[in-house]
Amino acid sequence: MKQEAIHQRQSTLQQRSAIKVTVYNNNLAMVVDQRKIKLPTGLTELMFMDVAANLNTSSVHISFRDGPRRSFGPGTELRV
Repeated sequence: MKQEAIHQRQSTLQQRSAIKVTVYNNNLAMVVDQRKIKLPTGLTELMFMDVAANLNTSSVHISFRDGPRRSFGPGTELRV
């Protein structure tokens, strides 16, 4: 069986369409970073660049223009 090629993409500040920051008293902040990214059909490894170094990866949510909002941890595989 032929192995499917994996596309590699990086999301950078140039794709940011909006950012919102809420700062809390207990030394935490919530950042909403909206980016518009075009992905090819098939398997794609997507790396998010230019994010906070101490990002809580369990708080990452990805929304698709024509689909539901989903939560993903590091190394999650998703087919589009």
